[in-house]
Amino acid sequence: YFTTHREYSSFEKLTRLLKTKLKQLIKFKVDKIANLIATTTGGNREISCHPNSKEAKTIGDNYSNLIDKGLLLKMENEYLPAYLTMNGYGFNVNNNKYFYQFDELKDDFKQSEFIKV
Repeated sequence: YFTTHREYSSFEKLTRLLKTKLKQLIKFKVDKIANLIATTTGGNREISCHPNSKEAKTIGDNYSNLIDKGLLLKMENEYLPAYLTMNGYGFNVNNNKYFYQFDELKDDFKQSEFIKV
């Protein structure tokens, strides 16, 4: 779900911009996306939670979306997560690792409801 939009204070805007520029100065690399994000004037928080959680039940419909986030494929004793995390685009692949053990996905099971088919 999303919190209501709020405008950043002048101090927050300046801090965000300075942090981004400092990071780019240290790395000697310009990040156009980070520059764009650093110049935003406001925003909201995005929170992912299990659809049956107490948190989800107290949020108004105007601020929440129930989404079908993808598939979790089980192949022998490993899992291939083919689903969205937060409001990302596509599926996360960390360090060229595609398959995970059940213990590595514990947090995902707390946030999502998977239907076995």
